[in-house]
Amino acid sequence: MKRYNIKKRDLATAYGYRPREVTNILNGTTKGPAANKFVLRVIADYSIE
Repeated sequence: MKRYNIKKRDLATAYGYRPREVTNILNGTTKGPAANKFVLRVIADYSIE
């Protein structure tokens, strides 16, 4: 995320999550299908390799 200058707060706003939820998903605290879907969606939307 640093490489692409993407902030967690911006992701939360863009995808309708609370900032803490995004932090938990990205640090691995929150797991499961919904978290995986969020990560895959961000990767696709930002063309992250």
